[in-house]
Amino acid sequence: MSGILLPIVVFLLIGGLASAWLLGVRLRREQQATGIMALAGMHWREFQRLVLEVMARRGYRQTGSTDMSDDHGLIELEHGGRMSLLSTKHGTAYVLGPATIAEFASDLQLRGATGGWMTTLGSVAADTRSLARVQKIELLDGETLWKEIEPQLDPAQRAEIMGAVRARANRHVLLAWVLAGVSGIAIFLLSGRDMPAPPPSQQAATPAATPAAPPRQPASTAAPPMTAPVPEDPAALASRRRKVADAVATLPWVDRAVWSTRSTLVVHLAGAPDRAGLCALLEPYAELRASRLQLQPPRDSDTPVRFIQCHAY
Repeated sequence: MSGILLPIVVFLLIGGLASAWLLGVRLRREQQATGIMALAGMHWREFQRLVLEVMARRGYRQTGSTDMSDDHGLIELEHGGRMSLLSTKHGTAYVLGPATIAEFASDLQLRGATGGWMTTLGSVAADTRSLARVQKIELLDGETLWKEIEPQLDPAQRAEIMGAVRARANRHVLLAWVLAGVSGIAIFLLSGRDMPAPPPSQQAATPAATPAAPPRQPASTAAPPMTAPVPEDPAALASRRRKVADAVATLPWVDRAVWSTRSTLVVHLAGAPDRAGLCALLEPYAELRASRLQLQPPRDSDTPVRFIQCHAY
């Protein structure tokens, strides 16, 4: 009984911790990233409308023309008899920096506004928020906007955005439990090899003739790993790319993996990469093992983007 206890504990521990992380931290990150990309894919006027609804819940209403922003991309808002300005930047690549803050602060002064809001689906440069607070400007980046816009989306639209993320998370959880089972079985088999031999008294009690060992055969050279044949069906090729991306995403130092093109896999890192482990997942597929791998560091990291290739063409 004691020999099977450790494999069961390992199985439950690995599967439970992986499920908690995948359905907790990982799922929230992917839902947020998918939601931001969905907002970026909208028409800019629809995005502005959603931002104005966020402002309305905070007590600000649009003044003047209802035709969204003016020629300078600014929207006048009123609250408690005071006028504020709203600037919206539609796109995930936009970065709010000190120069942008200074220009917007000049607009506030020229129009006599008491404060302002700058929104973007992108990010905010370091040390910019303190500068914005001095100018009475509040900055809303993609993460903050998504948290405020998500509750006001149509339920069907929100379900469509999150359905694929939830399905992918469930596949990863299933794969994690499979790997946990394999680990438990391996530990069980290894522990069986290390069981102590019976004491001499028991060995003498059951004498048995030991057959002569057959002559040792020379060890053969191990065969190289099998390479899966390349399918001709485009749908099968796309399915193999998705399978590889899902497998890469389960690596502990990977946040997520997405094919940006047919030959480029973008790997969003959550820690130090292991090239050997990454390449091992692509090697069995002849059409994918020479793919270009874009190692994308975390958002707050100073590490540059790296490109590697596991196998030459």
